[in-house]
Amino acid sequence: MPLEVLSRYQDLLHRHLAKGQAYTVRMVQKGGRFDCLITFPIGDTVPLDKASPLAGIDLNPEVVAVTVVLPNGNFKVSRAFLAQELVHVSRAKRE
Repeated sequence: MPLEVLSRYQDLLHRHLAKGQAYTVRMVQKGGRFDCLITFPIGDTVPLDKASPLAGIDLNPEVVAVTVVLPNGNFKVSRAFLAQELVHVSRAKRE
């Protein structure tokens, strides 16, 4: 069965693939079908205030992980929040 990508994401995906940059693919079986979750960074243009602690957020279909580092780069704290239901709820509920 061919992979179908929503038209609003096709250009973004094609541009990323043309650059030869890294991406992650995850297959999720849902009922009688498979969902293909493709993720890659899209860049960040927001300047960082490195004088304050910084937080990194990793959003995955089942886990939301947050890590905080101090201005000197040392680890401060990290937490993971299970969100396994996000894979199986409608888009409106996820957002």
